[in-house]
Amino acid sequence: MLLDPQIAPFRDVFQTYELLAYLSYRVPKLGFCCTELPTSRRYPKGEVPTKISSFRGNLSELLVLFKACFGAYNPA
Repeated sequence: MLLDPQIAPFRDVFQTYELLAYLSYRVPKLGFCCTELPTSRRYPKGEVPTKISSFRGNLSELLVLFKACFGAYNPA
């Protein structure tokens, strides 16, 4: 899947979280078998460590998701 030219994940267009959204949308759409694996996150007590700010960060992630769904990251 990583070598498929219809996916081409090794491109400079992926700078932040774009690759995560792109692969989650594009890979199953192309018919590859995808399986979700359960995971758990364990945070230390107190404030949850995150690099994504509440409003601006989430809005940025939403825009990346929309771009992925509308083909903005698809190879030419």
